[in-house]
Amino acid sequence: MLLVVLVVTSGATAPVSAQTIQGDCDPTGLLVNFIGGFIGTVENPDYCRFETSSAVEELQELDGEQEELDIYNAALQQRSETEVWSTTYDNYVNDTESVAWMKAQVAVAEAYENGSSEAVARSRARQAIADYYAVKQVNLLEKWNVTASSWDTLRGIAENETNVSADFVHWDWQDGSDSTGPFTYLGTSSHTYSLVNGSTEDTIALRFDPEGSNAHGLSPVNPRDDTTFDHIRALEVNAPNSNYERIEYADPLDYANRLDKINTLNSNLQAESDNFVNATYDDFASGQINSSDVISANTAMFEYGSVSENDSQGFYRSVAALSTMGFATPNMSTSGMMNVSYGGQTYQGLVLAREAPGGSWAANTTYNASNITGPVFLASADGRKVDFAGEFTIQEMTARDGSQVQTQNTTTYVYKSANTSELLAMQEEINQLREEVESRQQSVGGSGGSGGLDSQALGIALLVGAAAVLLIQREGNE
Repeated sequence: MLLVVLVVTSGATAPVSAQTIQGDCDPTGLLVNFIGGFIGTVENPDYCRFETSSAVEELQELDGEQEELDIYNAALQQRSETEVWSTTYDNYVNDTESVAWMKAQVAVAEAYENGSSEAVARSRARQAIADYYAVKQVNLLEKWNVTASSWDTLRGIAENETNVSADFVHWDWQDGSDSTGPFTYLGTSSHTYSLVNGSTEDTIALRFDPEGSNAHGLSPVNPRDDTTFDHIRALEVNAPNSNYERIEYADPLDYANRLDKINTLNSNLQAESDNFVNATYDDFASGQINSSDVISANTAMFEYGSVSENDSQGFYRSVAALSTMGFATPNMSTSGMMNVSYGGQTYQGLVLAREAPGGSWAANTTYNASNITGPVFLASADGRKVDFAGEFTIQEMTARDGSQVQTQNTTTYVYKSANTSELLAMQEEINQLREEVESRQQSVGGSGGSGGLDSQALGIALLVGAAAVLLIQREGNE
């Protein structure tokens, strides 16, 4: 039976090679200490115990350094990705006014074609610009959500790892010091942001409790408060050792500034659209211009031009731009064309519209311009523009190599906004799993894989030992 005790105890304490056994650990001593420990009557200073050796302590220190390096590396990767994304985003926003302006021109043309009033035309132009920029704001907020959630995850890891200080992932003061000050981090909440088109978008807020007062959330909606967050400069991650520099992980003010810039671009361009409608509406109402005349060559090229899934068979977008500018287009050997009959005449050129019925034009097909939203016109090969007011027939179409084609798609742009809900849900699951694992490690006396004897294994050994002693004593009495 003693052999059984030794075998079971050995199996339960396999990782103790770097530990030392202290105290009375024979079967009788195990029983006495086991029972005394439960009923609280025995306080034996020489109780059986396992003490961590210096080798284990060194391993724990190395383990802590490795965990810090892992956190630091994750933060570094996220920061690098954010820098690339931010540069691309900022460049795009700087160049995006021309695209937003094309959306406004299309909206004005469609409003004129529908016989809308000047006020409605202005409103449609403003809404088109706002809808365009609102997508950019949503994508910016989604980017912040990922960044904030990732920082929260790293903060949670630092808080729960035994060998890592919670403040390894911290927030920085305005003066650039490492101090977190009197603030207590409480996790995440939500802020609601009003987009330029009137809709709203929820964004993650990092909740802080300053000096015991009510918690406030740090986000692009509230990057710094004069009374609460005036000292917080950025979210940071410390360096694991002197070979590295601490990382400025994110600053919500950077995101707030980008949101403000989009608001400014939107307001300025909307004011320009008002001037545009004011300058053209009287001429349109008097019949001096058609609805298609407010479509510029740039808009005709990108918003009204025809495209093909197979570029080698496609039409040149430049044909649309050249024709609406009054230039003769390239000849049939280098550019695809349509032969179109309208009002008893046949024209050669390109039919332009915001969207063809069914999304494409077809040869040997008759269309009615009144059934198509917005202006429909022909950019002819000789540099003229012919507006369609009724039926017209596309007799044939050719590709730019002169071969016959039966269908041709119209330009369609689909603007997407990022959806990080699945990613954020996954991070939340990881956080919950991490907390559960850490809780179990602590409940059994573990220290993140240090190799020590946990209390559960020790309890098994003590129970087996106690049973062995009772059996031996009973057999001795008999």
